[in-house]
Amino acid sequence: MSATANRTDTTYTFGVITPEELDRLSEATSQGSFQQWSGQVRLAKIRGHEAECVGVCDASGNLVTGCVILYLNGRFGADGSVYFGPIGISDDPALLRAITEAIRESARRHHAVSVACWPNVAYRLYSSNGQPDGEPNDALLTGFTDAGWTHGGFHTGYDVVCQWMYVKDLTGITNGKELPGAKLEIRDTDGNLVEGWTSTKTPHTVRGLELEKAYTLTETRAPDGYAEAESIVFKLVQEGTEQVNEVYVKSDDDWVKLDDATVIMQDAPVLDIDKTDIAGNLLPGATLTIRDAGGEVIDTWVTDYKTHSVPISDEFIKLSDSNKEYIYTLTEDAAPAGFEIANSVQFKLETVDDGISLFVRENADAEWTRADKRLIQMIDEATPREETPAPTPTPTPQPTPAATPAPTPAPTPHKVQTLPQTGDGFPLLAIVVVSLASATGIVLLTVKQKNALKETSDEEDADESSDR
Repeated sequence: MSATANRTDTTYTFGVITPEELDRLSEATSQGSFQQWSGQVRLAKIRGHEAECVGVCDASGNLVTGCVILYLNGRFGADGSVYFGPIGISDDPALLRAITEAIRESARRHHAVSVACWPNVAYRLYSSNGQPDGEPNDALLTGFTDAGWTHGGFHTGYDVVCQWMYVKDLTGITNGKELPGAKLEIRDTDGNLVEGWTSTKTPHTVRGLELEKAYTLTETRAPDGYAEAESIVFKLVQEGTEQVNEVYVKSDDDWVKLDDATVIMQDAPVLDIDKTDIAGNLLPGATLTIRDAGGEVIDTWVTDYKTHSVPISDEFIKLSDSNKEYIYTLTEDAAPAGFEIANSVQFKLETVDDGISLFVRENADAEWTRADKRLIQMIDEATPREETPAPTPTPTPQPTPAATPAPTPAPTPHKVQTLPQTGDGFPLLAIVVVSLASATGIVLLTVKQKNALKETSDEEDADESSDR
């Protein structure tokens, strides 16, 4: 970071950031949009324009605000534009001054004569019939003015760049009960990501959608215990003299108007079933079947390397209640090669605390146990190997002992004349001494070589240590 803007309790640093850092910031704040992401940088380069990302970090080094600045050549020089940004801003004067200085320095580097910004923050909310709904955000406007910005005035209607925008609160877009843990995204007709988020227990608001433009809402990952919902194509249409925005969804080739002007994506609950070995690895090749209390087959399948999901509905697995109990049995009709057939499992599903809970038991005589989640894991044990008996060793025949020969009587010693030694002789004692000396020399040489190697290694280690 190139400079600092100080506050009594916070120090902000600002400077150039990477497009990837901007993407992470855009995903983390509700002010983020497709206008403030790395794709705008790539698009600018394709069109021959310049672009730069700048940001502000807090005292802990966390990126808290930033933007991408697009530079277009104007009549008197380059003009910078920050569309729907900076993002992550608040009415903190020090923070606004820091991001302003970051933008100002970027403008100097690109020899820009001006920079305009359109923050993705509501100044004042109005209802669909044009009536004020809330107080104006004068503190934010004052903060920008004090930081050196000049307010261009309020506008009515649409211009080349929207000076105001219609914000549609898509409450329920995640689920009717605000199901957390789902991965959702909205893309335009060109496949560009408009916004992506993970659902929580609070509604998600989507801003900056254009009128009469089709968007696709897709669930890329459903929460545990739920099936991914089908994608929804929708658009905002302005109707009537009061210019009320309505929501239309695409059904086949027609557009259908929603009565409550709300896009709702609903995830269907499912029961997940895994066939695994004792190590927890998914086991393919097993034939599993679910039957109801009357023995009727509800579902049957051959396992693969994926979790099998069974819908919880009147057509498949029904919910038990105080009036009727629906008990099902999961059996393994055929095990994979090399594995034993697992014991059957009985289960039922009930509504507990506004959620669907799974209860399991081994047989009709056992007590019901509530599972932590809607997942049945049926484990197969490997078929035990048959031990091959060890062969009986053939006894080794014992050799017949040879007869001990009778001792030959020692000859009677005779006096032998001592002859003088010649040059061909070599004393036995000398041979022994030389041999021992040679062996000693080898041992000493080996030991010396080892010591020399150790000394060399120590020297090398010392050299490496000094280098470091």
